[in-house]
Amino acid sequence: PIATGELSMKVAILECISPFILGMLSCYFWFPKALPLYSLLIFLSFIYSARPIRLKTRPILDFLSHAFSFGVLIVLFGNSCAGREPNFYFLLAVATCSMAFELRNHLEDYEEDKKAGVRTSAVFLGEEDSKRLLYTFLASHLALLFLLNPLTLAPYLLLFLPLKSFVERFDYSTTMAYLLAVSLG
Repeated sequence: PIATGELSMKVAILECISPFILGMLSCYFWFPKALPLYSLLIFLSFIYSARPIRLKTRPILDFLSHAFSFGVLIVLFGNSCAGREPNFYFLLAVATCSMAFELRNHLEDYEEDKKAGVRTSAVFLGEEDSKRLLYTFLASHLALLFLLNPLTLAPYLLLFLPLKSFVERFDYSTTMAYLLAVSLG
């Protein structure tokens, strides 16, 4: 929208800063103990895409930053707000799932990123090694869920439903598995 002129830079910046400020204020007043986690979460989310750091274009750091900013820190923040202790295996499962989703996204953009000279982990590792690593992340994710509670794997039976694509089936199954894992405690 900015490039096409549909949205001015001033409005775009305001739309980015407003949720940040509201989140910080909400956290400060309602969950002050979680404020450092929230601040770290926002910071990592920002440097994931923003130049000059742009972690998503730095091989290996893109996985780690994604595992934390779009996975582990969100769970830790929720636990902190709820006054609960996090489960180590659950955090590992979230991290491996987040890294798998990150790598899957990179693989979907592999050809375009390679042509454009964008150095993601997938471009760095190559397509075949990236696929092998993706399967390793997915297998680790499923093994960790099984360790948490074997019932958390039940939603993966959805993989056999005739939905549009395997990716869609996997996303639905993963969502259901995490809801089940959280509800089983």
